Amino acid sequence: MTSNSIGFYVFRAINVAADFLNEYDIRTGFEEEDKKTHYLLKEMLEYTQKNCDFPFRENEFFNDLTKKDIKLQIEKYIANITQIMDCVECEKCRVHGTLQIFGIGFLE
Repeated sequence: MTSNSIGFYVFRAINVAADFLNEYDIRTGFEEEDKKTHYLLKEMLEYTQKNCDFPFRENEFFNDLTKKDIKLQIEKYIANITQIMDCVECEKCRVHGTLQIFGIGFLE
């Protein structure tokens, strides 16, 4: 999969979330920055909707891979994230993060 096709899938995913993003209340405490961010967000949404007008379909994203390949890839990502979580110093944070990752892994 090329970086261009990945960008295309990102555009499609943004389009799926467009309603949520349009309604999102941006408040950082800096009114001018909030206005600028809201304007840029609307510009991005207009661009993605103009250049990619159909929604994201996951089955197309994974069409080159078999279910076994996808499962192995997800297991590899989860193992990598778990190793990173082992480096977190706060024990409660480490345990909580690891449990969340195992939960995601169980869902797959």
